[in-house]
Amino acid sequence: MEALKQETMNQVNNDQLQPFKWVMDLVASGRILIAGCSGSGKSVALKDIIYTLMATSPNTNQFVFIDLKRVELKVFKKAPHTVCYVTEPEEVVKALNVVLQIIDDRYKRMEMNDELKSSEPNLWVVVDEYADLTTIGSKSIERAVQRISQIGRAAKVNLILATQRPTRTDVLKGAIDVNLDSRLALRTVNKQDSRNILGCPGAEELPDYGKAIMQIKGKNQVIDIPFLEMDELQARVNAWHDTPRVYQNPEVPTYSATRRQSPNVRVYSTDIYGNRRELRYNERVIG
Repeated sequence: MEALKQETMNQVNNDQLQPFKWVMDLVASGRILIAGCSGSGKSVALKDIIYTLMATSPNTNQFVFIDLKRVELKVFKKAPHTVCYVTEPEEVVKALNVVLQIIDDRYKRMEMNDELKSSEPNLWVVVDEYADLTTIGSKSIERAVQRISQIGRAAKVNLILATQRPTRTDVLKGAIDVNLDSRLALRTVNKQDSRNILGCPGAEELPDYGKAIMQIKGKNQVIDIPFLEMDELQARVNAWHDTPRVYQNPEVPTYSATRRQSPNVRVYSTDIYGNRRELRYNERVIG
């Protein structure tokens, strides 16, 4: 992540980057939880992070967006960095399977190239309102998120979860909680919600918006969260207008398979890089 930090600083004017230096510290782990009560500014913080990472080219940072509210992350949909943009709950599992397939393919290439860490672009899986996904009741979503948090690091597949009032019994379950190394807590309703995010009280005393507690390696720091206007976000996307897209159709995940077919029927999958392979029978069940 030091190379990513340096490239970002090289591509953005220092005066522009100054309010967002906290982002580079936060993303260093590649596993981030953003949480707080409704209206505390989670989406503002999430956009700050994406805005900063998009200062680099799609050859450095790419994104899978899961945006159930359909409006918060829509501005980034047409950025060339975007692998896929998903708004429908039934498409979420397919999108996460795209990510798992990418991880699997990267590990295979790492093995062939004798690499301990992928040399390919960072892929950021950004999930807004993760708690809403858990209410859908699909265990496949939870398993996929857990798997990404566990094995994605060496493949440079990173995870950002934004949610309201996470509790350890519904949202932050087991391995997911353990693997979210960096935390950003915005204002919470009470001390218990703060403890659920940070392991300690404090977030309940934050102002309504504009401030957050950033936790990295167990150390807490109060930071300012700048508000970016829509035209500033759009300008960041427009700056890459002439750059070829990572993937031409961000509305439809590429990794899709029929639900159940005879083992004698051949089913193929094509990943975002155009690699085509036949699916094993046990890979054909999605959702």
